[in-house]
Amino acid sequence: MSQGDKFLAIAVRSGKIVPDSRRYALQHQKQLRLNEENVRVGEILKAAGLLTDAGRDEVLVEQQRLRSVRLYRLKRLSPAMPSLMGQKLLVVFFAAIGAGVATRFGVPLDPATGVAGFIALLLVTILEYRALHSATLSLVRSLILCAGVLVLVAFSYSAFTFARLDEIVTLHAASNSEAVHSWLFRVKGALVGLAAAAVTLAGYSVWKFHMLRYTQARLGLMKDVIIRVEAIMREIAKPAEERRAEAIKVVLNGLRNAIRLSLPDRMLRRFTVFSPGKDQITVMYFTPEPSSRSFRLDQVAYPDNAPGRVREAFSAMQATHFPTFLDEEAFDNMIKLAKGVDPRGWRKRYLNFPNRHDFISICGWIYAKRETLFSRDASQCLAYDGRYFEGMKGKGLTNEELSWVTFGSFIGCPVIGPDGDVASILLVAKSRNSTLEAEDLEVSIVASQLIGRVLG
Repeated sequence: MSQGDKFLAIAVRSGKIVPDSRRYALQHQKQLRLNEENVRVGEILKAAGLLTDAGRDEVLVEQQRLRSVRLYRLKRLSPAMPSLMGQKLLVVFFAAIGAGVATRFGVPLDPATGVAGFIALLLVTILEYRALHSATLSLVRSLILCAGVLVLVAFSYSAFTFARLDEIVTLHAASNSEAVHSWLFRVKGALVGLAAAAVTLAGYSVWKFHMLRYTQARLGLMKDVIIRVEAIMREIAKPAEERRAEAIKVVLNGLRNAIRLSLPDRMLRRFTVFSPGKDQITVMYFTPEPSSRSFRLDQVAYPDNAPGRVREAFSAMQATHFPTFLDEEAFDNMIKLAKGVDPRGWRKRYLNFPNRHDFISICGWIYAKRETLFSRDASQCLAYDGRYFEGMKGKGLTNEELSWVTFGSFIGCPVIGPDGDVASILLVAKSRNSTLEAEDLEVSIVASQLIGRVLG
């Protein structure tokens, strides 16, 4: 199987899922395989609400078509395209060969390896981008691979240098002082490389250790939330509606606290200590109002340290902000109007339409499609309605206070009720973009399923 006709590659390329959903599916599949469960990624995405049955079938049809075309062109007679990791390793291998050939023709080692390394980094980033369609994530993954290669090169160079240390004695006996100094420089370089590799591996180990601690803390927190919800639902002396509302509030607060249990999130908070509103989490629970074709914000888990004026702004939003249902026909017409005769740049033209929010919202899309919606940049999401937050600028809030109520990234999950239909919407929003990860998506899906159990 080539990289181009894999299920996830086709799903991302066709826009059925976002790159972070691909990462979530791969991580979840890896966890299931550790438990000796072999589940296809299409089924994982479907169970999480990230892909519908129709979308999965379309991807499978396209996958079958690509494989048929590949066989028709007799590509079986040539070596199959390696996986993404195989392609990256080939790039690194040929870069090393190129640097070696350059040094044979008299090019100094330092510029040869520097140029080869830069070209390899560029090519690896391009390969990652073709698979992930995310420039930031592609660059980060490429740098991680390059860091691993540098650690391996540092160890190899150090071992090679120390294995030939006896030559210093021979050169010193021959009174070749220039060669002796050259070898001493190599030894120093080998020691520096070995120390750098050790520091890099030690830093990576500390990072993974703390990541594991935060993961364990998340598991423990979600376990406590489930126990509290079960205790609330057993209090039969209270009316059922009161118990449901109390249990949902516990889930919202627990989800907010669980997402804050993140090592990258904690590091970002250290950089925003003088501007805390730029890295906050708000969890909202919407219920549909079919009579007005809109959604009501029933409950909100505000940031726990929000100032009073910010809480007032959230309360005003809860009282006056009603996202609309999806009008798919009108939405499709606006997309066609934005594309016009030249589809290039249609997304930017669509986002400039002043009335686009009359036909679509995040809640409306999730409610109509029964899909989980994940966006690392809310401003570029076609369903995001930022008009309300723009309107807050004229209500006396400072820029710092506005940063608390402006959403940069979000995760929206459908809550399936006891009748099998979408009963409500769970929305997790962060004030900074590109900070929600696949792990946050997973815990949000668990919370939406728990609320579904509460409703049932």
